[in-house]
Amino acid sequence: MFRNLRENKLHSTINIFGLAIAITLVLLLSSYVSNEISVDSFHLNKDRIYRVHGDNIETFAPPFGQYILENVAEAESYARTFTMDGTLTYDNKKFESGNCLLTDSTFFTIFSFPILVGDTRELLSANEDAVLSESFAKKIFGKKNPVGESIKFNGKDFVVSGIFRDFKDNTHFVKPNMIINFSMLPRIWGMSEENALKYFMKDYGNSSFGLYLLAHKNSNIKVHEKELLEKAKEFYWVFQNDRSNKISFMPLEEVYFNLSARDYIGTRQGNKKFLNILTIIAFSIVIIAAINYINLSITQSVKRAKEVGIKKIIGSLRWGIVRQFLMESTIVSFISTTIAVLLTILVLPEFNRLVNTAFKFSDIFNNGFLFRSLLVVFVTGLIAGFVPSLILSGFKSLEIIKGVPSRLRNSFSQKAMVVFQYTVSIALIVVVAFIMKQNNYMRNYDLGFDKDHTFYIRMTDDTNKQKNAFGNELMKIPGVKAVSFCQDFPGGPINNQSFVYNDKAQSFDQFRVDTAFFSALGIPLKNRISITDNVMGEDKFALIINKTAVNDLELEPPYNEFRLHDNVVKVSEVVEDMNFRSLYQRPHPTMFQLRDMNWAPYVLVRGSGNNLIAVVTQAKAVFKDISPSDPLELNFIDDALNIAYQKEERTAKIVGYFAIFAILISSLGIFALAAYTAQNRRKEIGVRKVNGAQITQIVNLLNINFVKWVIIAFFIATPVAWVATKKWLENFAYKTNITWTIFALAGILALGIALFTVSWQSWKAATKNPVDSLRYE
Repeated sequence: MFRNLRENKLHSTINIFGLAIAITLVLLLSSYVSNEISVDSFHLNKDRIYRVHGDNIETFAPPFGQYILENVAEAESYARTFTMDGTLTYDNKKFESGNCLLTDSTFFTIFSFPILVGDTRELLSANEDAVLSESFAKKIFGKKNPVGESIKFNGKDFVVSGIFRDFKDNTHFVKPNMIINFSMLPRIWGMSEENALKYFMKDYGNSSFGLYLLAHKNSNIKVHEKELLEKAKEFYWVFQNDRSNKISFMPLEEVYFNLSARDYIGTRQGNKKFLNILTIIAFSIVIIAAINYINLSITQSVKRAKEVGIKKIIGSLRWGIVRQFLMESTIVSFISTTIAVLLTILVLPEFNRLVNTAFKFSDIFNNGFLFRSLLVVFVTGLIAGFVPSLILSGFKSLEIIKGVPSRLRNSFSQKAMVVFQYTVSIALIVVVAFIMKQNNYMRNYDLGFDKDHTFYIRMTDDTNKQKNAFGNELMKIPGVKAVSFCQDFPGGPINNQSFVYNDKAQSFDQFRVDTAFFSALGIPLKNRISITDNVMGEDKFALIINKTAVNDLELEPPYNEFRLHDNVVKVSEVVEDMNFRSLYQRPHPTMFQLRDMNWAPYVLVRGSGNNLIAVVTQAKAVFKDISPSDPLELNFIDDALNIAYQKEERTAKIVGYFAIFAILISSLGIFALAAYTAQNRRKEIGVRKVNGAQITQIVNLLNINFVKWVIIAFFIATPVAWVATKKWLENFAYKTNITWTIFALAGILALGIALFTVSWQSWKAATKNPVDSLRYE
């Protein structure tokens, strides 16, 4: 067995390293896929946990969980969730909190997140309790025991009551640094305790909170979905006027892959379709590598045919010959897998960066990895060895002894397999090109406002106390065109305003901003706006809406007013639609409430393109002068918006790598086939040269068959890639055009690579002295 590998060094090297590259991809991706499908599987109650959702909603009002508990007997407990960030203060030092999860005390009994310090049943039992992550606690307190220590979060007092182990990537929750009691949310928002109970905890107006249920053991909670919906329609506005016609209890195992929750802050979403695509592509590359082995094994039949014939004459059975080939292919597969394991270790950091994971060596190389490796060895060896062994062992002994059968020299299966290799390669090139084209289209699409020269700074208590001075100092910076204080901005959190108008449910994006907001984003207004246009209680504001809002409300010119809840509000102006969210969706109906921002979470600063870096540097200095002890959070609007497209960019890179490896492995195979073809036709080439054939004629003669294979692959790959691209682009409300030039360029690229690969062998064969080929004829 090893003698055959040594005697055919070129073929053996191509087989081993081609398979090694393919197996490396399979091992890495199988670990990634295994991790993705195991999200939230570690919870002890995983089969009893459900998230509540509806047709168009993923979040609900604070009292709805208690209502379900009282009206659905199968419900054992519930937990509400909401995430926010802010500033944590300890010992007069301020820290950026990062992600803070607000939830109920039942959270730790419903879910099974490891608690390092504290009693699971007692955590968050007091309103002022705060539970910190292990890493965040070390950052703030060092080696000191933090339990019992007093801290402030966004100006409110808390006491550390426990420590939890940092969330891993195997949960759909975004990793929190701190978990506090949900009941503290209205107080953090500035409500009194009386108003918190009256207008928040018992009110159904604000439906912005996640809701999880724990069902009793051996119960079927889902049978109550329709009954609960009918009851909720009587009092809960989100289920009235056809806004949402469904209540569903989604099993925890489905939550991570629920793409309808794309905009729900505080959770992560996976994509099963993407996993399926990756799996198909990875195994296609393994098949490409296996095809190389099969083709090269068949090309060696000239040397091994007589060996097989003699073995059959002396009594070897067909199964014995098949077994020999299978053992050889399994040995090659084992060597390839060993190399693949080493390659996996080498490329793991780059793989983590590519797919946005944090796999460690111990996470990858576990019992599951060992099983997958052995499975790959067995399956690859079986596929790669079975086909050539059946072909060679199927010929009659005398037929082989007399000479290699012509159907072995001109195998249709070889041509078909090369066509398959290049079909996959061309399709991948096309898909990568369109993903990159779509990403470029989204990044450069005119959103209707200036996103490139505007950045935001998160406000602090100090900057809010000196808001006017802070704004004036920012305006003094050379190059600053506008400064706006706001609660909502593009790429950041956007408030929802839901109401019923003319018996039709409406859901608007609501921006609470000052009068400079439109200048800060380069949006022209026709009129000078007065913030006293509308008065609701003590609230004075001017209202601007977009054209989508006009259409949804079915307003007639001059679009001057409509009823918002119990008040008639005046429309100061109608502006063009702007894409404040990702281009996955069309612009939402939007209202802008222009008001005096006495307290603002953000400030927008618009600079000029010539000296934007200097503007940012001076803005940081102004912030530090006014709020020296607070951490600075400064980001550009375009960066915040582009976060939505990071997944597509990762997809382009991943599929791009696959395309490169597919072409590389295919080229290795076609290189070896070209060498075999040249060797097999050396006498014909010698005769042609003796008769006056030119080198270019010989090269063209040898290349023409490979060119035909690639052209056939192009015509097969084109409709496949077109369907795949069209299906993928359906995810976007705004999409690039599918142009024929990309298909043509992909075909030309594949053809060029194939010609470059085989022309070297063809040229070598064409320039040989014909005497060497015809010496013994």
